[in-house]
Amino acid sequence: MKKENKSIRISDNPKEILKPETRSQRGLDYIEQKLQKSGGITSLDKSNLDLKVIASTRFKPYCISISEDNRFAMAGCDSGHLIFWDLTNGSTLLESCPHSNKIRSVAISPDSRFGISCGDDDQMILWDILSQNKIFNFRGEIKHIQKVAFSPNSKKIFTGSLFGSIQEWNINTGLEIARFGYPKYPIQDVAVLGLSFSNNGFLLSSSGDFIGIPLWDSVSHQLINAIYDHHEDLVRDIIFSSDGRFLFSASRDQLISKCDMSTGGFCGHFEGHTRDVVSINISSDGKYLASGSMDNSVRIWDVLTREQKYICNEVNDEIVEVVFSSDNKKVIFGCWNGKIYEWNYLFEARNVTSKSIPKEFRNLDIDIFEPGLIRSDLGHRSTVLKVWFSNDDRKYYSADDEINIFERSINTGNLIKKRHVSVINGISRPDVSFDMKFAITSDPYTLTTFHLYNLEESRKSRSFEHEETTLVSAFSPNNNWVLTGDLMDICEIRSMKTGITKIILNNVEGPLNIAKFSKDEKFVIAGGLSPVQVWDLRTNQKIAELIGNPDQVTDVDISPDNQFALGVEENGVYIWKISLGELFFSHLHTSQISRAIFSNDLEYMFFGDENGQITMLNFITGEIVNDFFKDNDYVTSLDISNDGRFLLSGHKSGRVNLWGVED
Repeated sequence: MKKENKSIRISDNPKEILKPETRSQRGLDYIEQKLQKSGGITSLDKSNLDLKVIASTRFKPYCISISEDNRFAMAGCDSGHLIFWDLTNGSTLLESCPHSNKIRSVAISPDSRFGISCGDDDQMILWDILSQNKIFNFRGEIKHIQKVAFSPNSKKIFTGSLFGSIQEWNINTGLEIARFGYPKYPIQDVAVLGLSFSNNGFLLSSSGDFIGIPLWDSVSHQLINAIYDHHEDLVRDIIFSSDGRFLFSASRDQLISKCDMSTGGFCGHFEGHTRDVVSINISSDGKYLASGSMDNSVRIWDVLTREQKYICNEVNDEIVEVVFSSDNKKVIFGCWNGKIYEWNYLFEARNVTSKSIPKEFRNLDIDIFEPGLIRSDLGHRSTVLKVWFSNDDRKYYSADDEINIFERSINTGNLIKKRHVSVINGISRPDVSFDMKFAITSDPYTLTTFHLYNLEESRKSRSFEHEETTLVSAFSPNNNWVLTGDLMDICEIRSMKTGITKIILNNVEGPLNIAKFSKDEKFVIAGGLSPVQVWDLRTNQKIAELIGNPDQVTDVDISPDNQFALGVEENGVYIWKISLGELFFSHLHTSQISRAIFSNDLEYMFFGDENGQITMLNFITGEIVNDFFKDNDYVTSLDISNDGRFLLSGHKSGRVNLWGVED
């Protein structure tokens, strides 16, 4: 057993990580070989989607519109370029630069005769779709237009501005007819990002950088009603059902809402996207809803049950626009990569069902893998605070510092559940319980209070008062206890059921900024501007104050057998034998170490650094076993699965990576 400080030089060329699609392909080949040898099927279709590119451009579209008859598409680009396509043959009809700045919004009229482009150069242009000729420039106050829309009869044009106003324009003269919106609704001068008409054209709904969704009389321009409390962030897109019974809205909060227009009542959310939902569309028969998101996926939902039926996530860029084909059998969507795709979502891609494949060969991503990156999730919009596996290793969880918590399937990566709570008075030093039921955060205004939130009921449950500034909090693994600590070294452990303080830790030497429970909840380890310390909760005795450790500890861990303690400072990681209080092993890294954990078999430790690299190290021999690397993305959290096969990492960008450790 080595105790020496072993410095390792990290290679300039980190070990190449096998790409997920390559690994999945090898898994398919492996299954096919096994099945053929066993006398099973003779071939396995390796395609799982009927997806094709039907048009493209070298420019990057900011906005896209597709005609209702699916014949034409137009795109406005960051560069000011405008593209017209004939989708029947994929040909580019027009590629010009009529705007000197970004084109914010484009629209094709329902009768496919006209197109409109609105740019940051304060131009609004009417186009003839068939000839692609400019008809005229609209005249009047054309500034900061964010959205343009035609009425269902193609005779009215409405625009929404950056400052909350809605304007109606004469399609024959190009002059403004009326202006409404701000300050009647919204009451602040904030952007209008979405406009949608009911099928009969009488109702106009607007949405944007405000939480509510107003409904307007499209003729009198009077505010009829406003829908509240369906979203927690700005609303990107809205659409009425064809019969006018429902209104659907898509939001930055990653949710799609369904509203009953007869009562204004909330009918529920469509949950599954992991980033902003930017575009939604309803099939003409009213059965399905299509959604496109910044998470690079297009999803098809059952309107009645809100159940996700199909998903396309094979496009590596953000979705801009989605529409159903006129026969409802396909979805046509455009992306920031400049391509228009046609997806036959009803196509049965595989020649065999999962029942044809032996059980041991199902769930390719998990049952057959090579060490390296399995998948990368980009669902969080802020720093990932915590990642962890379920006890049965079938699911994994991630929480960010805005208290958004995701539960995902380890086999597919699909989102199972999402929870969030709005904290009115701010978030500071948050933590989330391992059962996803509670969150705790320090009050940034009083500085001496922790608030406990019930995530299932989206409400504040309790408050814990301290006499001095709060510094540290932690939930126990089995969700029985919560620890809170302050600047005066008062660390209390409370029952999650009652909120009553059961233990006040003895002889705390602080201030502490990190604390963890052992897996069996018998011990607590903590550190900060102080030594690493360990308490036995059965006796409330401090059993170790570990000497020779760094001055400022940024992470701690205790081994599964409660025999070893781990501490991190800057570019060093240190391990002590708790019973002896002696340094057992140390390692100096080439970059600042951010997080470190023990493996469950006590043979390895994993640590992540500021550059996004994760190192697997045998702390018995001092040898580096493997390096895991994906982008230059600060590692904020780590966890290892109970069977030791998988590693989970959270990152500053909001990314969550699932890694294969052993084959």
